[in-house]
Parts: sequence; structure tokens; C-alpha cells
Amino acid sequence: SSNNDKKKSNDQLINCKDFIKQLDEIIKQLDMEARSQSGETKKILSDKVGQFKITIKQLNNEIEKLNDKINRSSLIGDKSEEQRVRLIDVSQRLDDQNDIISSTLRIVEETEQVGAKITEELSSNRDKIESSRNHASQLKSDMDVADKTVKEMKNRD
Repeated sequence: SSNNDKKKSNDQLINCKDFIKQLDEIIKQLDMEARSQSGETKKILSDKVGQFKITIKQLNNEIEKLNDKINRSSLIGDKSEEQRVRLIDVSQRLDDQNDIISSTLRIVEETEQVGAKITEELSSNRDKIESSRNHASQLKSDMDVADKTVKEMKNRD
């Protein structure tokens, strides 16, 4: 049973390390996405990414401590229940971080969609303004011609 507990602890530790690697990759993607944004969105996302990096570093430190404890306990004795509880806690924290990252990714996607819609609307508005400007210019030109014609007619009299 003791060997079985050690194997479970090691398996959980390996799963945690793999999960942190995945989180680290997602955070790198978030960081790139945050850098591609502008203004307040960029600041908010960059702050979140910074928080995630700090949390990942803390989790990595905890996992390394657990790894050291597991290695020591295999040499000195067995405290696998305490380790298992800590590994479960770390796993839960990793799951929570993953949920937060997933939520942040959704927000980034929604922000991109809103930005694309705003860009479309701005382009459409620019076209309308240019059309109105051209129309106004044509009206002014027509008015100048009409004004000139009226003056010529007055001068004939």
C-alpha cells in the first residue's frame, strides 16, 4: 500500500507538472494576444497575464517542494497522506487557474470580435462621410455655377 501511495503521489505530481506546462503555453499565447491589443484592453490583459505568471511560479515552487518531500519520504519514511492532500490542493489550484485562463481567453475573443465590428462600422461611417463630402462639394460647385449665371443675367439687364 505504501508503494501504491508513492506511485499515486508521483503520478499526481507528474500530472501537475504537465498541467503547469500547458498553462504556461496558454499564458504565453495570452501574453502575445495582450500585446497585440491597445489602450485599456492591453493594460487589463497584461496585468492579468502578470498575475497568472506569478501564480504559475508559485505553483511551480510548491510542486518542487512536494517533489523534494516525496523524494525524501521515499528515503526516510512515509507521509503520503499529507503529500496527497497537498497534491490534491495544488491540482485544484491548477484547475482553478485553468478556469480563469479559459475565461480570460473568452474575454479576449469577445474583445477581438467587438473590435472587428467597431472597425467595420468605422469603415462604413468613413465611406458615408466621404460620400457626403463629395456630394457637398458637387453642390457647392453647382451653386457657384448658378451664382455666376445669375450674375451674368443681371449684368445683361
